[in-house]
Amino acid sequence: MRYFHPQMDFGTIYDAVAPLPRLGAGTSKVVRVLRACGLRVAERCNLTFRALCQAIDSGRPVMVVIRNPGADCRH
Repeated sequence: MRYFHPQMDFGTIYDAVAPLPRLGAGTSKVVRVLRACGLRVAERCNLTFRALCQAIDSGRPVMVVIRNPGADCRH
């Protein structure tokens, strides 16, 4: 958020997302909060490396959720 709204307080966003201590926050919730802050957000799954590079090269910030096969949840 600091990139788009430098004046916005971190606590405001954190409180809106309200991540759970052990599980964090689901992707859908993060997307809703970012949209509520006025950002246009697209949720995409299974991006290729090429598609990810194209997004970055075109100046679009990217937030990535990864799945670690050894973990109980996504990060």
